[in-house]
Amino acid sequence: KFGAFIELPGGMVGLVHISEIADTYVKDVKDFIKEGDSVKVKVLNVAGKKIGLSIKQAAPPKRPERPAPPPRAANPRGNSANRGDNVGSLDDKIARFLKESDERMQPL
Repeated sequence: KFGAFIELPGGMVGLVHISEIADTYVKDVKDFIKEGDSVKVKVLNVAGKKIGLSIKQAAPPKRPERPAPPPRAANPRGNSANRGDNVGSLDDKIARFLKESDERMQPL
């Protein structure tokens, strides 16, 4: 009810408290380990002849599951690809912008 006694190499015995058996709620230790099972443990503390052990801390940390990233847009900058001005140097683009701007200002 309170944990499991584990025989360590060398004949020593330690206790895995029920809270150190799994990351999930443990109602009955027998649902997780059975007598005779070989388990990997981490020594948490030693006080005299009492050895505190943990199964869940000996296990490698679980990587949290991340949701898949949303699909990327084919053209994240809007429809600039349709204007045909995405080719050329910055100087060419500035010159073209100034020319178009001047042409728009003349009718005013």
